[in-house]
Amino acid sequence: MRLNKRRVLFTTISVARCLKHQIMHQIIPVTNPYSPTVVTAFGTALVATHTVVDPLVTPLTPSQSSGLINVGPMKGAEISEIITELMATYPSTIPPNFTMAIINSLQQEEKDCNAAQAACIALANIFDNHGKIIRNNLMVITGQSFDIAKLLGKTNTAIETVVKSLTETYYSRSTPSVGTKYTVAMGGNITVNGVNPLKTFTNDGMAMLSILNVGGNAANTIKVYPNSATALPKGWTNILVTNLSLTSEGSFLLFIK
Repeated sequence: MRLNKRRVLFTTISVARCLKHQIMHQIIPVTNPYSPTVVTAFGTALVATHTVVDPLVTPLTPSQSSGLINVGPMKGAEISEIITELMATYPSTIPPNFTMAIINSLQQEEKDCNAAQAACIALANIFDNHGKIIRNNLMVITGQSFDIAKLLGKTNTAIETVVKSLTETYYSRSTPSVGTKYTVAMGGNITVNGVNPLKTFTNDGMAMLSILNVGGNAANTIKVYPNSATALPKGWTNILVTNLSLTSEGSFLLFIK
């Protein structure tokens, strides 16, 4: 009994010491979480927004895409000055099939696109910052759990086995493998065989992807958002990955057996 009490006391003190080491990394209180209710409300608004915006998508051929002119600030200033100093002042310089009214309309459309993009970036920044806070909190919590597990593993072989496995994967001196990188065309799909479902599938691109085991039920399809990862179900060694975006190439990382 005395030995058990000493062990409990030692474990309690050691756990407290481990948690003390986490003080530099703080759990940040979140007053307003991105709750299921907010998720649903935002999803509904997003669907309505897509209904308005999706018709603006202009599919580009590979040659059109590679031939797009990258118009930076200096080129933008050049465009504005040519319109003001030449086209508006000397209408004879306006190319055939165009009028000053059309040019003015295009300029306004460009300004409206910039304003819409800025609004979307502002929203994206809110989600980006909120996600960073949540990931920070999860990292602190799981780090504390791992420290506790290392102590408890001294008297629990099952916990010790898990700790050893996690240590080899994430805490070894050698750089852990990030997996094999794949790309999938806009609106396209790719089949990957020999996947290791015990490792994570990481969407490291800008497009939403869906995953389904080859020959599986479509109802079991998994969606993976950009810059996020998911664990594949047991047995999903051959998978079909589909790029749900019609405007962005998709890319992902996974492990092969």
